[in-house]
Amino acid sequence: MLKNYGNIMNIVKSALILSLLLMFNCVVADQPADRCLQLFNDSDYSKAATVCLQAAEMGDAASQTVLGEMYDAGDGVAPDQKIVARWWIRAAESSYLPAQNLLALKYYYGGDVFEAQPEWTQDYKKAFDIWKQSAYRGVATSQYMMGEMFMQGQGVSVDYVESYAWFKIALEGGYKLATDSLIELSRVISANQKQAGLTRIISLKKEITDSSSTKS
Repeated sequence: MLKNYGNIMNIVKSALILSLLLMFNCVVADQPADRCLQLFNDSDYSKAATVCLQAAEMGDAASQTVLGEMYDAGDGVAPDQKIVARWWIRAAESSYLPAQNLLALKYYYGGDVFEAQPEWTQDYKKAFDIWKQSAYRGVATSQYMMGEMFMQGQGVSVDYVESYAWFKIALEGGYKLATDSLIELSRVISANQKQAGLTRIISLKKEITDSSSTKS
């Protein structure tokens, strides 16, 4: 079973907020986008909702993601999962990593980490496909989820070799929760599969490097 579900959601959301604040401090964007992130950072959600909508409609992926977050949490607006889906899907289609990971979590759980939501349908395949994109871009949390889904057979056939390789790469990337999952995997993986996993790590790292080079 996947451990610490709530922790994963909190980690992803914390990473989202941090990345948005770094973007605000480092990138010169359209004025509404700057204002959106500043108001969100200041927890002035009522004003942020209006400004972020303006920036989101202009195509700013960070603002689209923040707007979805506010509608997901009910910060300054009435919760509305249809609006969440609209903006996170649009931002994810722009290959915006925070939106991709938040969207994948919705598909993985069929809603919130603590309960299903009627506006979302659990779809492991969609979650797997989204996490695969960001895993190949070097995101350790997504690499961890690839290992988890290969181990559990969620959205993909069970493959302990792939699972082992992805967990090890996620761990090297700093995602410590992979240690517990590797212990769990050790109870079912054979010695030959583990050796194949070690070989797979080499080729997988090359694929990740090649994928990142292609997109840069």
